[in-house]
Amino acid sequence: MPLFPNYLFAKLDLERHYYKTKWTRGVNRILGIGNEPTPISEVAIQVIKDRMGDDDTVELLEDLKPGNMVQITSGPLKDFVGVFQKGLSSQKRVKILLNMIGVEVPVQISRMYIKKVA
Repeated sequence: MPLFPNYLFAKLDLERHYYKTKWTRGVNRILGIGNEPTPISEVAIQVIKDRMGDDDTVELLEDLKPGNMVQITSGPLKDFVGVFQKGLSSQKRVKILLNMIGVEVPVQISRMYIKKVA
């Protein structure tokens, strides 16, 4: 199932390519306000790329259980590995334990910035 059906992410020079892109066959519209497209952050694009498998599919959310090892995929704690504790009430944030200098530190982080590790 497509992650973003009928959407195309493109990086382009707005001054040179906006109208050519807007009037290309098959393009319904460019998302934004008026003639100003809405930019997508490089972090968001990288999160999607990090979750892409060998078959170019994106794994949205793995089924995490307390005790699972997880790795942080973005932000200042990127590449740190911790232990999943629980999903928080919003289900958009989770609590994990990171072992830092011999001390387990509880960290709350967005669910989309962690992935399960074997």
